[in-house]
Amino acid sequence: MTNREIIWQPNPGPQYKFLASTAFEALFGGSAGGGKSDALLVGALRYVHVPRYRGLLLRRTYPELERSLIPRSYQIYLPLGARPVMGNTIK
Repeated sequence: MTNREIIWQPNPGPQYKFLASTAFEALFGGSAGGGKSDALLVGALRYVHVPRYRGLLLRRTYPELERSLIPRSYQIYLPLGARPVMGNTIK
């Protein structure tokens, strides 16, 4: 076994249960700060080994993405070797 840094782990409770679910669809509600966005970002990694897999996470407006999902996705995905893609341009 290699010595790898743990960059993220689920909170016990609803976040863990959401990620452990094998259901095709799951509901995960609650107030802000409950870990829903992190669970979606990490859950999207579940199928990255599948060729041509794509994931889609939405917010109502682009500024909401800029404040939340985009910076958090960089924190989680970049250490894993991901590269940001905006439209047809890889940054």
